[in-house]
Amino acid sequence: AACSPSQREQTVKSTFGGLNAARDGFIVWDAEYQKNVVDHATSYELGKASLAEYRAQRAIVVNALAVAYRAIAGAAIERDDASVAAAIAAAAEFYRAVEQLTGRPARGP
Repeated sequence: AACSPSQREQTVKSTFGGLNAARDGFIVWDAEYQKNVVDHATSYELGKASLAEYRAQRAIVVNALAVAYRAIAGAAIERDDASVAAAIAAAAEFYRAVEQLTGRPARGP
């Protein structure tokens, strides 16, 4: 179904706000998780390897966030239903990536 200009604008704003809140929550979780990895490493080498493994998985979340922000920017510029749908889908992909990495739903702090 097509959205009116005001509905599209509100959807883009809501998607942007939700994405920012989820990003902020992820940043807090991420810092705590990385600190925990370091604190519980039994050796420098193990800590380094564990962080490298985690950061490879974390890159999926970081990339999904970048895609979502670009999609929201596109929706704000294009002002059409397809770009809004793409922004919502990209934000949803970020939320899924966060949940897959953390085991928790994506939300603000």
